[in-house]
Amino acid sequence: MSKVMGMLANRWIILQTSSARTLPLSRSLGDAGIAAWSPARTIWRPAPGQRRRLALGMRRKMTEVDVPILPGFVFAGSQHIDELIEIAMSPVTRHPAFALFQMAGRAPIIGEASIAGLRRAEAEAAEAAQMRR
Repeated sequence: MSKVMGMLANRWIILQTSSARTLPLSRSLGDAGIAAWSPARTIWRPAPGQRRRLALGMRRKMTEVDVPILPGFVFAGSQHIDELIEIAMSPVTRHPAFALFQMAGRAPIIGEASIAGLRRAEAEAAEAAQMRR
């Protein structure tokens, strides 16, 4: 691995997508061998068909659902930037649609320390979900 690639190994770029595509994009890129991560937490929602008002004493069936902590944003390894640009610009792709986040015409590179708070939030949410089970 070159020195530049080694420096970029723990750095991230930001991808933007729709809220509903956040976690599917992260999973899709990961399945393709691209380092991708979006902080998520697990919540409980009424199961399909269980939103209506129930008679007194009846309980709703609940289901666990993973939701993004930061909807619309996925962090991807900066060493994959060329491949990500190619995927984003391709008219046909197996990944959900996304764009590279840019400031002043450049994609900022984020260090691991900058996302440490999001990693902590995800770990705390996972711990809270474990306690509810």
